[in-house]
Formats: sequence, structure tokens, C-alpha cells
Amino acid sequence: RAALSAQEFWIWNTEEVIDMIEWMRKYNTSVSDDKKIQFMGIDTQIIALDLAYKNVTSFIKKTSFNELHNIQIDSVFQGLKTNRDRTDISLQRQQLYTLLSYLIVNETRLVRNTSNQEYAKTIRDLKKIIQGVESNDRKFQKKVNFNIRDEYMAQTTLEVLHKEKLGSKMVLWAHNGHITKN
Repeated sequence: RAALSAQEFWIWNTEEVIDMIEWMRKYNTSVSDDKKIQFMGIDTQIIALDLAYKNVTSFIKKTSFNELHNIQIDSVFQGLKTNRDRTDISLQRQQLYTLLSYLIVNETRLVRNTSNQEYAKTIRDLKKIIQGVESNDRKFQKKVNFNIRDEYMAQTTLEVLHKEKLGSKMVLWAHNGHITKN
């Protein structure tokens, strides 16, 4: 219950979803690891990215990069979480892309100071944050001729499947508007 509530995404915070998760937990205690099932979210929403914000911020502080002192990452993240007017959040989007570019250009040094896994997780988390911003930036959405949120959910679904072993199965649970054919 606490993990579900912590996501702050109201649509999942129902008794039915909690019952399903509790059933999954019980089921997983009775089967081998190769039979266990998972529950994952793939929708990039700004409000549900607290763990990603925390991971990226922690990595940045750990690597203490002085080259990007003009990007106050804590204030960017806090602004994204608290700003309800998302008519134009292009400045925050640009700051996040600047940070992503810096991390990619300095990969060798950053990996040497941390690890491949920590670096890769930070890049994945930052990309999810950027997806959340782009999915919620109304000005940016007007510039693209497709539903960017749906595109990012499809990409995330493929990423999840790619990480699983061959032959894995997935049930995709989404609103009709996100999975239509046209």
C-alpha cells in the first residue's frame, strides 16, 4: 500500500489494484524465481518521478561536477514537481538536456568515479524525467505531430521487454486512448 501511494498517481491507488498487488506478492512466495511475476509502471508523469529525481541528484552530488554549476538541479526538479502551469516548461527541458549532454560527454570520467551500473541507471532516470517533462509541456506537444506520451510509453514497454529473458510475457494495462490503432 505504501509503495503504491508513494507514486502519487491516483488512477492506480484503488482497492482493486492493491488487491492485485497483494495477490501477486502471495503468488510470488510460492513459486520459483523464473515463475515470479512483476508489476511495473510505464507512464512517464512528472509527479511520479521522485525516485528518478533522487537518483539523478544523488549521482550529480556524488560526482561533484563543477562544470555545470549554472544548472541548479534541485531547483529544476522542485520547480517541475510544484509548477502546475505546464503551458511552457521549455527552459527546464533545455536544462535537463544540457545535463544529459554533459553526462554523456563525460561518461568515461563519471564511470571511473562511480560504476557502469550507476552511470547507466542515472542516464535512464534522467531520460525518464525528460520524457515526463516533454509529455507534460503543452508548448512542446504542439510542435510534434503525434502523441509523445504514447510514444514514450511504447518505448518504455519495449525497453522492459528487452531486459527480460526471451519468451517472457507481458500484460499491458492502459487506457483505451493510449492503445488505439490509429
